[in-house]
Amino acid sequence: IGDDLFLKGNLNIQIANGLNANNRAVVFINNALQTIQSVSNPLTLPYVSLASPSGNTNVQLQTDLNITAPNGGNAISFLNSTDVLDINSRTLTIGTTGVGNTIAGTGKFKGSNTSKLTLLGNGSIGIMSFLTGFQTLGNLTINRQAGQIAVTLGSSVVILNNLTLTNGNVELKHNYLTLGATTTLTGGSANSFVISEKS
Repeated sequence: IGDDLFLKGNLNIQIANGLNANNRAVVFINNALQTIQSVSNPLTLPYVSLASPSGNTNVQLQTDLNITAPNGGNAISFLNSTDVLDINSRTLTIGTTGVGNTIAGTGKFKGSNTSKLTLLGNGSIGIMSFLTGFQTLGNLTINRQAGQIAVTLGSSVVILNNLTLTNGNVELKHNYLTLGATTTLTGGSANSFVISEKS
């Protein structure tokens, strides 16, 4: 019962219990900057979609965010290649342990030196691409399905602080996954490793 929540403005949740979205999507439809704020941290949303008909939807996290995709399907959907989800200096967790979920569309993620990204769930989440000039994460954690491709990079990425490989493989295709001089690698095994096609 219910429908998706369509927003042209910001999402600002000022109640401690967060937003009960009833397993529906929050859909951002402006072609300008929209922010996600909440007094509860992290904020949990079932699904997120960037879907301005004219493109250029830019959603910035101003709180930590869990996008759980509890019923599977597309945890995040990009309608246009010019759509951007800005992790900012926050933690973005995508998926739920044991549940298949994906990223749909060719939009971009925007990272920073202090951005943290965690991928949970089963199977491959699909292709993740980062905006040119913002292809940096502080931490990246992969904990999806043992021995299976967890994510395919659509762009190169630099990890500055910590790369955690618990379950699931990172497929680079023809991109680079670069670790900083002081980056810590945690885990890494037959259950979780990096697949490179660079020669």
